[in-house]
Amino acid sequence: MTKLKLAYISPLHKGLNDIKEIIFSLEKHYDMTFVIEQDSIDEEIASKFKIIRVDDFLQKFRDFDRVLYQFENSCFHRYMVNLLEEIPGIIILKDFYLYNLFDNILEELEIEEGIRGFIRLKKYGKEQVIKSVPFNYKIINNSLGVIVHSEELFNLLEKFYFLNREEIRFIPNHKIAEDYYLTIENFYRYNRTVELLKFSSKLNIQNDKIERFSYILSRNLKKIISKGKILFDCSVLSKTDAKTGIQRVVKAELKYLLEMVPQNTLVEPVRLLNEKGIWTLKYAREWSKKFFEFDYEGMGDTSVFFEENSVYYAPDLNHREIIDAHKTGFYHYLKLMGIKIVFLVYDLLPIEFPQYFPSGLKELHENWCEVVLKVSDEIICNSKATVDSLIKFGREKGLLRKNLKIKWLQLGCDIKSVKHIDGLKGEDLNIFNQIKQKPYFLMVSTIEPRKGHSQVLKAFEFLWQKGLDYNLVFVGKEGWMVDELVKYMENHPEREKRFFWLGYVSDDLLEFLYKNASATIIASEGEGFGLSIIESAYYKTPIIARDIPVFREVAGEGAYYFRNTKDAELLTEDVIKWISLYNENKHPKPDAIKWMTWREHTERLIEILL
Repeated sequence: MTKLKLAYISPLHKGLNDIKEIIFSLEKHYDMTFVIEQDSIDEEIASKFKIIRVDDFLQKFRDFDRVLYQFENSCFHRYMVNLLEEIPGIIILKDFYLYNLFDNILEELEIEEGIRGFIRLKKYGKEQVIKSVPFNYKIINNSLGVIVHSEELFNLLEKFYFLNREEIRFIPNHKIAEDYYLTIENFYRYNRTVELLKFSSKLNIQNDKIERFSYILSRNLKKIISKGKILFDCSVLSKTDAKTGIQRVVKAELKYLLEMVPQNTLVEPVRLLNEKGIWTLKYAREWSKKFFEFDYEGMGDTSVFFEENSVYYAPDLNHREIIDAHKTGFYHYLKLMGIKIVFLVYDLLPIEFPQYFPSGLKELHENWCEVVLKVSDEIICNSKATVDSLIKFGREKGLLRKNLKIKWLQLGCDIKSVKHIDGLKGEDLNIFNQIKQKPYFLMVSTIEPRKGHSQVLKAFEFLWQKGLDYNLVFVGKEGWMVDELVKYMENHPEREKRFFWLGYVSDDLLEFLYKNASATIIASEGEGFGLSIIESAYYKTPIIARDIPVFREVAGEGAYYFRNTKDAELLTEDVIKWISLYNENKHPKPDAIKWMTWREHTERLIEILL
């Protein structure tokens, strides 16, 4: 019986005792030829087998029935990387980490780790990072199957990847003789890649159709190893950082997801894009390089190739693009591709308080909520109050489904962990020195009608009239529908005397303001969560909050609640009562508030997403 011809591709240096058992066990079944590039080879192997050079093999590879590569973490194996890509075969993986096989290691780092690799590169240095990354992803997936001898190596594969176990075989050293031949034959007999390559070789494919055929072929090939992906939609943030509360959440979640997801999962910032009427996702790599402050010219905003074990997660509020993309069936396409879809819903305030938002925003937010309810596999809300509001809305619209999971996850707090605005300006220090001359009360939020700034400012005017000498500090940008209020604040007689509106501030200054405030006033008539409550608790700053359900949910017994009216004089009375309690050290303490760090929040988030 004629033996099948096998090409064994590996350097053959002297003293190959560790692989000779494999070679001699295969000799019984195959007519073996060794493909080498180096000059120095093992004499015993050279005396018993045919030896050819790589150039010869490239001319004669069709003469071989089986191709077997042996990979080790040695520069002598570099020639095999490109050869495997051109002529697929089964690989014996002797080492898990293969960083010595690549000249352009950064290109491989992008493939294996995405932006996480470059963030770590900047933080820990090249030597430490390179030796912690497998650099075997492309090699394994270019093969027809993988054989490993080490249980430790197999465990590493399980740690770093999702495995297609049909294409990976663990053969202990004591079973090499009996298992190798059967393993190789089974790989070739049942491998889908082999069948497709055989089929494609019979086709007469025109040159202008090769690219399209290659795409179809790639879609039909199941990878031997793969990584899960969290496609983190930061479409709005990648265009402009408005420094809003929502964008602080987006930045914090992205930062910690990149640090904390398991090794077998990548986090990839993406942006939703309409290209000639077709909605797609592209990697937000150019923005990522700027935001995380690393540079790699080879990394660009390429299109996302949708794969299994992927999650589309949208924590950014992006009304119009998501609504428009849904109209074209984009999210249904994601579902067909097996992508899990998760949205983060902060509130339904434009629906519940339309009078406090620009015209048309109520209808826009309704449409967005409808899309979210229709397409999501899971929805995360920032509070139970938001969950209740969303369920009520979904029930009214007939959009609740048995397989739709709606959960709530408290937002985290760790201001200094997230890049917001860098640096502390001298002007800010001068203002702070003015502010701290008197005890002061702090409000941190965008200037919007529902936030209660007007009521609080008038209440303090009554307070000042009564001879109580306290400062009032607003931190937050100008929002919408507040032109008259802004004009009033800018021309206020106590401006930069006892009343201060600071707009944006650095994280350092905000920390100073929180830590030194007598109390934080949270006067919003409606919120999805109330991040200022958690930030105040983080800095152990006492809290005076409007008595609404969501604040009771978040702050519990850790805040003093003022009456939920628009009457400034009643608010003045409540502030005076709080001052009296404070002077006697009987005021509610924020220590009672249970809050999460962003790390704790992200641990829970990962459980939901994955």
